[in-house]
Amino acid sequence: MSLRLSLELLQRRHGWRLQAALAMALMLAGVAITVAWPAPVPAIVLPVDGSRQLEERHRAFRGILLPRTELDSRQRSVLEEAARHGLTLGRIDYAFENRPAARFAVATLQMPVRGSYADFRVFLAKVLAEQPAAAVDDLSIERDVAGAGIEARLRLAFHTEPQPEVTR
Repeated sequence: MSLRLSLELLQRRHGWRLQAALAMALMLAGVAITVAWPAPVPAIVLPVDGSRQLEERHRAFRGILLPRTELDSRQRSVLEEAARHGLTLGRIDYAFENRPAARFAVATLQMPVRGSYADFRVFLAKVLAEQPAAAVDDLSIERDVAGAGIEARLRLAFHTEPQPEVTR
């Protein structure tokens, strides 16, 4: 007799009890496999001294702060780099803000830049590579109206040592 016929006869003789017994057998087999299968051992995470790690990061940040005496020469070198790449600069705005709670200051250099997109990208990459204390604070790029290149509004932030507060 074929297997299919045998299963049909068992179904007709035992009905729902056979289906329940098969379901129970499959469930018990699944439980047995789950219990017998070894569970992966979780990796051990070593404790970290958060205050020491934070202090190391603060020390590294304070290590890249520009001395106040070098700020003018660094900003001037950015302007010279723009000229070397054939970029035209508009009106340049300088600003300085002490952040006493954080124990550093931010000097910003904001300027419109005109020229080719490729020259601008090379200029910006070179400035950021040479000036570890500089960061792009704001940047917007548009096509030039004449279609000859781009016009970008760039604000660079130089992280410096704080300026001593003047007391009267």
